[in-house]
Amino acid sequence: MRISNWCFVLLIQFGLVSFAAGQNAAAHKMEKHWSPPDKSFSIEVPVELHEIKGEYEDQSQDLFSSIRLFGSSEGDISHGVFKVVVLRLSKRNKSQGIEKLKGLESLIGGDEKEPSKTIVRKVAGLSAKEVLFVEETRCNKGLIIDGGKRVYVLGLSMPTCQQLDSAVADRFFKSFHLR
Repeated sequence: MRISNWCFVLLIQFGLVSFAAGQNAAAHKMEKHWSPPDKSFSIEVPVELHEIKGEYEDQSQDLFSSIRLFGSSEGDISHGVFKVVVLRLSKRNKSQGIEKLKGLESLIGGDEKEPSKTIVRKVAGLSAKEVLFVEETRCNKGLIIDGGKRVYVLGLSMPTCQQLDSAVADRFFKSFHLR
């Protein structure tokens, strides 16, 4: 009887280890490499991102020759709401360095709102601003990255700020790489 109990315990432990390994593999498979159509950079994101047209059509052509917005589907918000904006600078835009990123926080937190926290840092060797907007019903975090002739904005919105510390959120923001 002791041998069969021991075998039973081993089978349960093997099953738990297999289940945990399967869960880890499923979580690992969840990450998708994504690049915009111009393939200028890549990130890892757990959901498909699709281009959203018409959102920034009214923006001044003096600063940006094009603005492309990509976002996650409203039907797939289990990991949060992901947003990527690619801004191509116009030839008339003479802004340099961190000045080039000024005012773009509104792409993360909305118009007329000031970030709760702003940190200037490097992302993949590029100058960037990390911004956080804390509201009653959600938290928005974003990276605004100076890519030279382009500015890249990565944004994530979650119901709570604690969720912005998740492995999925961390991977999204740390996986940015120019190609």
